[in-house]
Amino acid sequence: FDRGPHSIVEPAVYGIPVAYGPRFGSHYHCVGLQECGGGQAVRDAAGLCAWYDRLTGEPATLQAAGNAARQYCEKGAGAAQAILREIFPPENG
Repeated sequence: FDRGPHSIVEPAVYGIPVAYGPRFGSHYHCVGLQECGGGQAVRDAAGLCAWYDRLTGEPATLQAAGNAARQYCEKGAGAAQAILREIFPPENG
């Protein structure tokens, strides 16, 4: 599959850190979640296990990653509505 990851925002909105493969290109949400600490690119099963073990073994790290994922989603909330208002401005009258 070269189309990029499926929706990684779905778990992130609930404060669940996400992992995805290394071939995500410039997929907007992968980049954003990785930059804020709510997501992690992993190369293989061993990398995924190491990431998971670190999160489950360090509750503060898990909490911080989950909070970062949730905040990332909250920051982008309302984008669809804003775009629709630009396309279909409300009638004044």
